[in-house]
Amino acid sequence: MGFSLARTGIIPALMLVTMVGCNSDVASTELTPDLLEDQAELSRISNRLEPAERALFNKYVMNRNVGGRIFPGQAAIMPDGSDPRSVAEAIELMRAREQRSDEVEALVAERTRLIEPIDQELQQMRASGMNDNESVAHHNELVDKMNGLIKDYETKIEELRAKPLVLQQPSQR
Repeated sequence: MGFSLARTGIIPALMLVTMVGCNSDVASTELTPDLLEDQAELSRISNRLEPAERALFNKYVMNRNVGGRIFPGQAAIMPDGSDPRSVAEAIELMRAREQRSDEVEALVAERTRLIEPIDQELQQMRASGMNDNESVAHHNELVDKMNGLIKDYETKIEELRAKPLVLQQPSQR
């Protein structure tokens, strides 16, 4: 009975070690042009990854095989302009792109939050009519303020998009 308990504890542990080993092996798989055209092999590689990494790898494959053709210039490439050399690099590239996208979305949300009250005030002024010079001057000040915010945030967003992506090595996570 002791032997079967030891065996039941050892087998799951060995399975876990094997699964982790398989996952790290698949992450080091070299991404060659031939491999990127082999949908069956890409599927096998994807299925051996953890769910979060699988999703990122699948996004890379879709970007590489479909998105890059539909939207030239939007292909997922490494900061040095090359294609990822391995599955791990492709995953880290897509992780960095998602993080950058989240940063851009945060700037857009912040810009919207700052502009909405100005826009609402402008709409109220226009609805109530602007019959005197003071109202017109205030309206123009608000328009200038809103346009300045929009320009500032567009500049921030473009600067962020232009910055090179920073990729972590898989061991740094």
